[in-house]
Amino acid sequence: MNNFLKHVICLLLVCGIATTVSAQSGKPYKKKTVSFVDKVVVPANVSLTPSQTDYIKKTVARNINFARFNYAPLPDTVTATFSHEVGNVSRPTPEIIRPIMDKTLAPQLMQILDVNKELMSKQNLSEAERNTFLATKAQAAGLSASQLEAILNSGFFYIPYADSYRRSVERGFREVKNDKGKVIRRIPLTEYAHSLQLGLLWYKLNVDRNNKASVVFVGAAQGWKGEPIVRSETHEDETLEGNKIDDDGTKDYNAFKAAVDVSCFNIQLETKKMEAFRLIGEISEATFFGVTLNLGNKEGVGLDDTYWVEEFEESATGEIVKNKRGFVKIREVGDNKRDETATSYAQTITGSDYSQGLSLTELPLLGINGLVGFGTFPVTISPIVKTKDFMKEAPNFYAKINSESNSAYGATLSFQTDLANTAKISEFWAHVGGAIGVTSIDGKIFAYSGADSIDIGASLTGYVNLGLIKKFYFRRFGLIFQADAKYAMTYISVSGRDNATYKLTNGSLGLDGRAGLEIYLTPALSFGGCAEYNVFGVSNSWSAVVTDKDNKETKNSDAAGPDVNYSGLGVYAWINYSLPSLK
Repeated sequence: MNNFLKHVICLLLVCGIATTVSAQSGKPYKKKTVSFVDKVVVPANVSLTPSQTDYIKKTVARNINFARFNYAPLPDTVTATFSHEVGNVSRPTPEIIRPIMDKTLAPQLMQILDVNKELMSKQNLSEAERNTFLATKAQAAGLSASQLEAILNSGFFYIPYADSYRRSVERGFREVKNDKGKVIRRIPLTEYAHSLQLGLLWYKLNVDRNNKASVVFVGAAQGWKGEPIVRSETHEDETLEGNKIDDDGTKDYNAFKAAVDVSCFNIQLETKKMEAFRLIGEISEATFFGVTLNLGNKEGVGLDDTYWVEEFEESATGEIVKNKRGFVKIREVGDNKRDETATSYAQTITGSDYSQGLSLTELPLLGINGLVGFGTFPVTISPIVKTKDFMKEAPNFYAKINSESNSAYGATLSFQTDLANTAKISEFWAHVGGAIGVTSIDGKIFAYSGADSIDIGASLTGYVNLGLIKKFYFRRFGLIFQADAKYAMTYISVSGRDNATYKLTNGSLGLDGRAGLEIYLTPALSFGGCAEYNVFGVSNSWSAVVTDKDNKETKNSDAAGPDVNYSGLGVYAWINYSLPSLK
């Protein structure tokens, strides 16, 4: 078996050298063959159940299933000694894990790799003879033929690890109130929270000229930034009727799975950012509007992916450095799985004078944007001399609106997620957002008792909306068209001299349409503005609540009040930032 080992080592050495040259020269990306240890390395002071570690392993594998990789899982016969050795580590750092791998995994891999040397000495074997040879050697190594062949081509491998994990349980109550605001029941609750720091350690097996194997640390892909990922779920322990609900652990486990899912989504992005795994291509043709590149679906290229256009230049000190000329975004993905000559097309966003042979380097982005802005949006509250009774029980009150108010000013917050690869339409986004602002109402609240007359003045208004966006870019300038379903609301709250608080709430469903312009500053940052038109029906239905000095509430959910209309024109400006990770 020793002869077999030497052969695989040579292959990995060549593979490692080729990878290094590729990363440094900007040549097209070559698929990496990746092996992985089917175990989660956990510190001795952290406790995870077998079902939890199994879920971590499966979720990691699903999220690292990139088209740019070929996969070769390491079987238990190879990893058994390593798994035993790492079972009691104090903390899974690269410095602690690497010597263990040198002592356990490297010799095992070397032993398997020597099979390739013997195979290469039999170059004239037929396909059938080759398969028989591999099957025989695999059986001797305790592997399947497919496992053996995959491992022969491995250059990189990863190990999932948990840096910290904490589960907490808190018990509380949810209050149920009647129409008068009186608490009529307290339903017991149990909240489960899971805090997790999960990541991947990436390594490469190197072989020196003396056929000595060593494990080289490539990098860590962390699923968290700063603080651990925390997710929680709440289980109601009783129904409203007082019946006990058995807690089968579903909510508890769902919170853990949510923390793992978010962590693995971040790990996916961080792995793509690692220099060894970034997609690198070349421009094969360039025009004023865009470039073609020699990457496609075989490497996992997707619509709206972003690439830096780079040129290697010699600095004043004689050092060869990469100069970023601008960036492009993928608009058509070439099917090079079927046709190896197929190319992809990328639209030029920034930069100019691109030419054949320039390097294209992937800039992995999350595909989720956060937008913060400011705007003015319509809310028309009509004058009314005297409303009908808001309250059917004491203390009754009414409202008087002297003049029409028809606009509000406020802040906006929204999120966009790219649907391009799902819908097969470039720059197609889903949107969810909202705004909160202030409108000035010229009116008063009157208590029927005559004890109070309070000016309304500044009141809150805002909305939440959900919809779709299509963007059309000409270089860094993008035209934006958006359509949403919207729920708008106005909230009035005033306090009187009698220490009573009067609250009025109006809400209505409608639609909006937007058209605007967005301008890229960097691949992750842009700013924009738009005009919006809203379509709503007129509503005079208000929810009215009075809270007296003793904190007793009286409520009318369907009070007739002044007409409110959220139709009209809105204008907004915002900053758009591509989120670096999920929290």
